[in-house]
Amino acid sequence: MEIKLIMSRHELTQYIPALKKAKVIAVDTETAGLEPYADSIRLIQLAASGLPVFIIDCFAFLPEGIDIIKDILESHAVKVFQNAKFDLQFLLGLGVYPAPVFDTMLAGELLRSSGGPSRVNLTALARHLP
Repeated sequence: MEIKLIMSRHELTQYIPALKKAKVIAVDTETAGLEPYADSIRLIQLAASGLPVFIIDCFAFLPEGIDIIKDILESHAVKVFQNAKFDLQFLLGLGVYPAPVFDTMLAGELLRSSGGPSRVNLTALARHLP
């Protein structure tokens, strides 16, 4: 798996067309705290089939690169999050409105009633699903 640390707009620009063509983009954020109104996003990680995993350093990339983040996360691709409620609060605070969204944690909760995993963290979900 190739991983690319993105510090500036030009480092991600060449990948935008491929990301916008993706059917599914996995998204994760790392934050500088837990309060979306007081803290900020530190990293945004993006993964799509056939592409490197992108780790965007928001302290270097934003605010100049916000249009690129919006372009990718507001595309037609399904954005897959684990605990989307947390990540979305921070992204919405930046004016980024990802859609459509699939939340693996919420899906895991729904599966619990039909023999799914007893826990819904990523480790439990990965072990439960083949």
